[in-house]
Amino acid sequence: SLGPINETQKEFLGIIHSNAERMIAIINDLLDITKIETGSVELEIRSIHVAETLSAVMLDLQPKIQDRQQHLTLNLPAGLPLVRADARRFSQILSNLLSNAVKYTPRGGSIAIEAREIASEAIPEEERDGLRPGRYVQIDIRDTGVGIAPEDIPRIWERFYRTENPLKIEAGGTGLGLSLVRPLVRLLGGRIWVESQINHGSTFSFVLPAVW
Repeated sequence: SLGPINETQKEFLGIIHSNAERMIAIINDLLDITKIETGSVELEIRSIHVAETLSAVMLDLQPKIQDRQQHLTLNLPAGLPLVRADARRFSQILSNLLSNAVKYTPRGGSIAIEAREIASEAIPEEERDGLRPGRYVQIDIRDTGVGIAPEDIPRIWERFYRTENPLKIEAGGTGLGLSLVRPLVRLLGGRIWVESQINHGSTFSFVLPAVW
């Protein structure tokens, strides 16, 4: 035994532990991106309840939301169709987008999650290329965060790219979340896009095929 650990040592060990966890998260995300790029992602496509997956993701993020005194609202209409997706990947998409909203929304801000059924014609025209016509479920994650400048929007999907904003340092994370989310959504037969204004927040919207 090395004897009792003093407060300074405790602090250093805490930093080492969190840095090690961050490195593991980066490695896992990079491995996932490589799998997608090489077409070696194994998917188990089935019918999934949006509410169930959202509940689990929200429960996981609840401590962070409470810590930041943020207001989270959920609006899911009755009779919302199930989506065709891989359960783990669908959860990963929602988790990344929601944690992004939490990180880039100041204390006391608001986050709203909405879902609705739409036809493929309602998807923005620039996102429809190669998309199968039919019914989709659209999920919007809206925040009152720092927002994204118009010139930065095309770059947010790049690996390790992070916009200049007041919460950049505090936000932490791997810088890989959105670069992983976009190809995952497309892999599941969906599309993702964002609308944002500096200091007025962002709305990330994505669609997945609805089950009929």
